[in-house]
Amino acid sequence: LALTDLAKGNADRAFGSLQAIAAKDAGETADLALITARLRRREFDAALAAIDALAKKQPNKATVSQLRGTALREKGDLVGARAAFEEGLKLQPTYFSAIAALADLDMRAGKSAAAKERLQAAIKADHKNVQAYMVLLQVLEFDKAKAEERMAVVDTAIKANPSDAAPRLAKISLLTRQGNSKGAAGEAQAALSAIPDHPEL
Repeated sequence: LALTDLAKGNADRAFGSLQAIAAKDAGETADLALITARLRRREFDAALAAIDALAKKQPNKATVSQLRGTALREKGDLVGARAAFEEGLKLQPTYFSAIAALADLDMRAGKSAAAKERLQAAIKADHKNVQAYMVLLQVLEFDKAKAEERMAVVDTAIKANPSDAAPRLAKISLLTRQGNSKGAAGEAQAALSAIPDHPEL
């Protein structure tokens, strides 16, 4: 009902209801709905207050640190955001959302080498982490890395995740942009053999 009020534009009543529920309920559903709504409305201080309330229920959770970092980043506090994301990684060293967020901050600071190193470490820790490969590819493209280096990343990702369409689509895109339409078509056919009936492929 609170979310319905919010959708109808009755924001004051909706937020009041969500805050009341969050205060009484040991679960996180109302807290997350409240935080998400505040972030969508770019009410960052209110979102941070709601995140602090959730942190009292769920201390030492990487997801809470991630929410705080996201709110601070959107608010423009990149130093605070970095500290929050790093805290999330201390709590859960393999938490990829924090790794990706820190890589994004590295890129914003002009430290693409640091972003690349961070993502390569994530892949070394989990060679099947397809998200890490895809974000690394974005970093390499931003850095105008050689086509061979980018292709090596997608090939490794495909080998590690043969049934995942994302790296195969990335390879098709790379080949297409290189003007190799024949190679792209061949890759698409090979991908369809591995992942039949995939609409994008």
